[in-house]
Amino acid sequence: MSTRIVRVVETAALEDIIKELVADPTQYGRACEAAAVFGRLDFIKYAHFRTGSLPYEDFNPLELAAAEGHYEVVKYLVEHTVIPFNRSVWYAECAGHSAIAEYLRFMD
Repeated sequence: MSTRIVRVVETAALEDIIKELVADPTQYGRACEAAAVFGRLDFIKYAHFRTGSLPYEDFNPLELAAAEGHYEVVKYLVEHTVIPFNRSVWYAECAGHSAIAEYLRFMD
């Protein structure tokens, strides 16, 4: 992931993330991945509303949020997007997030 956009998503206010993406819209997918890693539900909701989907580059945001234990992000992604579950249950289980793994099994 681009180090700059990751730092911005991790530490900045939502408005600052948006400004960064206006300057470089090619980083949208990376920003969504970083938001999943850091549990930035505010940005996940914004990106979903703005684009009608949730763009990502290399890593499925649902898998990332499950692996990091961000239950609210996982729940939002499952209920509001069409991101495939793929290995999300496995990632949650391996990271010790049994509540997320159970939720994903129930929703699948």
